[in-house]
Amino acid sequence: MIIFDALMNSWRLNAERQQKKKRLRTLEDLDDAALLIADALEVLFEEAVPDGDIRKVTFGRHDKDLLLAMQKRVRELATPRERRESEGWKHAVENVMRFFARLLSTLEFESTPAASTLMSAIRFLQPVEEGKRRSWKQAPRTFVPKRWESVVFPLEGKGFPDQRVYQLCVAHRLHQALKGREVFVPRSTRFSDPRAQLLTVERWQEVKAEVGRSLHLPLEAKPFLEMLTTQLDTRYREVLERLPGNTEVRIEVTPEGIKVNLKALEKLAETPSHSTLNNQIDARLPVLDLPELLLEIHGATGCLDAFDLASEGTSRATDIHLSVAAVLVAQACNIGLKAVSQPSHPALNLHRLAWVQQNYFRPETLEKANVRLVNYHTGLELAHKWGGGEADRPARCRFVQDSCQCRWIAFCSPG
Repeated sequence: MIIFDALMNSWRLNAERQQKKKRLRTLEDLDDAALLIADALEVLFEEAVPDGDIRKVTFGRHDKDLLLAMQKRVRELATPRERRESEGWKHAVENVMRFFARLLSTLEFESTPAASTLMSAIRFLQPVEEGKRRSWKQAPRTFVPKRWESVVFPLEGKGFPDQRVYQLCVAHRLHQALKGREVFVPRSTRFSDPRAQLLTVERWQEVKAEVGRSLHLPLEAKPFLEMLTTQLDTRYREVLERLPGNTEVRIEVTPEGIKVNLKALEKLAETPSHSTLNNQIDARLPVLDLPELLLEIHGATGCLDAFDLASEGTSRATDIHLSVAAVLVAQACNIGLKAVSQPSHPALNLHRLAWVQQNYFRPETLEKANVRLVNYHTGLELAHKWGGGEADRPARCRFVQDSCQCRWIAFCSPG
């Protein structure tokens, strides 16, 4: 499924590029046709031309056959807004057709109730039993978005879909549903059912009190939700009362619906004291690359030592913290191990990094490293002054202070 996700993303970008190229190639013809039609329409707004003579005057100034040809050309070149997405995806239909039937016959899909209509289309496209034929007239259609209907079902009266575009639409909707976690593959790691990771009722009862204390939330949800409901209603009514007199907000009614247009706020002038403070803080902040910063944090907290071998061995390879830091940077920045490898350095060559990623990176080692960061943060005196030094225990990494406070830590630290 990872390959399917990557291919669909790649083909989506390629389809957009192809659509733009086609648009650029036909832009000159579209301009000529649109300008001629615009000239012809000017007759409608000339008050000196009687209503009964509009056609006579128009065809007197412009050749009738030429106008009809330009009208036809505009229809050919211009794509209605509701069909732009589907028309762009049609450039990828050949690529999808090469593998999609094999994909549906190989993998097992499950879904939430919200994607039941899409699942019916997936089951319809799966291989039929030998000796039977698929009846395209019975193809499910409720999953097809409105902007795709005219492309998937070009012959509305007959009810038959365009088979190739129908499969393309199913692939497109499947890709969206996989990313939205509405459809999942039971055996997949990345696209499995997210509900399978939830705590059981018994386990939730065991940790419920601890999680509630950590998040400063009551154990009963109903009173808390009632409080939030009251707050939301109060804020909504306050905003509604001030809306008529707010010159920074404009309500616009568009074909897509009602939109709130916010006027860009003017930038506040920076005070001299603010500039001085920023300059003093920037002067105390060292210029560090991300790997250097990670190694500096390790020097203070020992967080990288929490990564150990999956075999529970006690031996440590030389400079293992450098390898762990490199793999962390590669994963966090999504750049791959090759981008952070250095063939000449024993701790950073590609084979060493791949071995470390496979043997040292597990949920439990990541949790241990986060625990060390949280414990170190809890012991900071300044952190206690800014929120009690607490951290979100379930997340293990969301601290109370913000980035501005981190700048203050650097400013207030000796040297």
